[in-house]
Amino acid sequence: MSYEGDYSVKKIYELQLEEVENYTFQKFLWRKNVHAKVSLLLWAYMHNSIPTLAMLRYMGVEPASDRCHFCQNVVEEADHIFVHCEYAHEVWMHFMEAFKMNWVMPDTLQGLFEIWSRCNFRGRCKDVWEKTHYVIIWHLWQQRNDRAFGGRHKPVSELVLIIIKRDIVLWLHEKNTFR
Repeated sequence: MSYEGDYSVKKIYELQLEEVENYTFQKFLWRKNVHAKVSLLLWAYMHNSIPTLAMLRYMGVEPASDRCHFCQNVVEEADHIFVHCEYAHEVWMHFMEAFKMNWVMPDTLQGLFEIWSRCNFRGRCKDVWEKTHYVIIWHLWQQRNDRAFGGRHKPVSELVLIIIKRDIVLWLHEKNTFR
């Protein structure tokens, strides 16, 4: 905790709350059976350093456009890529329907992780549930990068059916969930 300026109980209280918010997201980082590359991406999100077009512009790099690579409608920011974009929303809804879950999407990726962690499943279903959001986040980022750097644009159906579901099974196989 760092503090500069006049002392007041209110300011110290606000600083303590900020630390608690940062700590709560850390429990989702560096998890066993979650690939380090995904944890690193989440760490970058937590530190507001994912190289989105909005972040690059803030750092002084002038991209040709700062519009989202998926929808081309709004400025590309991390929470938009992972939560708000129509493309991402369609991916999330596929899995929400598969698990027969129904809730309003939160405003942030951190909020999504908090809600996701509160769902109580048992057995194999719990294992699948606990890995799904990590795999989705990773592949949304990969698809964003494919689009940014000239790769093939995959429709949601292909991303969900072929890539995300395959990787969920592979990650769970590493954990021996299906043995």
